[in-house]
Amino acid sequence: MHGRVTAMRRYHAARVRLADVREVAQAFGVTLNDVALAAITDSYRKLLLARGNTPAATRCAPLSRCRCAG
Repeated sequence: MHGRVTAMRRYHAARVRLADVREVAQAFGVTLNDVALAAITDSYRKLLLARGNTPAATRCAPLSRCRCAG
């Protein structure tokens, strides 16, 4: 995202029930972090589209599937 950095900044937050996020994660066989990352990624994509910045291509990034203690 290009533009001058100014004092005018804003952000949005959403509250969700942890039980709901766990239900989504379990339904798709993923972790809570995977659900959070998907939500953040979708929000960022929508912001870019609203500003007329269509993402050039779909990118994939590997995520850890380790369920190790520690």
